[in-house]
Amino acid sequence: DPETGTIQTEFLLPKLQPGQVVAAVARPFNGIGGARLWSPMPGPGRGKREELWTWDICTIATEADIPGTVVIDEESLRSENYLSRGDFSFEIGARTNGRHILFFEFKILDENLEVVQEFKTEVSPEESLRLRKSKNKTIRGSFEKLQPGEKYCIQVRVINAVGPSFWAEPGPFARMPPDVPHVPSPLNSELTSLEFIEVKWKPTVENGAEIEQYQIRMALRAEPL
Repeated sequence: DPETGTIQTEFLLPKLQPGQVVAAVARPFNGIGGARLWSPMPGPGRGKREELWTWDICTIATEADIPGTVVIDEESLRSENYLSRGDFSFEIGARTNGRHILFFEFKILDENLEVVQEFKTEVSPEESLRLRKSKNKTIRGSFEKLQPGEKYCIQVRVINAVGPSFWAEPGPFARMPPDVPHVPSPLNSELTSLEFIEVKWKPTVENGAEIEQYQIRMALRAEPL
């Protein structure tokens, strides 16, 4: 210190990242030489040993990095019983920034980027730890109950104990496979005569494939009224 002439016992460590534990040690020198040993490795200080983000020598944690875009696996898409389902995948960001991941939150968007479905999946502490340490940061999931023949994309964000990350950009659109059309409404008539009756019905939901024809069955009473 230029004012007091004493040697400083503090030092600012720059360019660190959120939620990063610093294993720093020190060794003093005098005119004879340096101390024979470095200072002991630091411990949790006022924090809890099993919770690194509470240690005195840990930078402040923050929200996780923004994840990658969600890609729908088009080979997995199926439509049956008037509903579509399939699988998707994405990669989490490079860092969780000091806290375990708790949830992944998703939004499914239609062609107009209107939200049609929202859901989230829970992440166990074991899975969160694996994602932090592993080079493979790919997450796979599935969706259901979408409309056949329609196009959708998915957005995701990561939630840790600090809060949610920013939303990732919407992924590429994928069109759901078509399915058979919905059952039409009951037939009715507004035109009858002595010899014929005209029946009609409301257009039904096509489910992604243009209706090419209708089949009509009829049954007559054995005896006239």
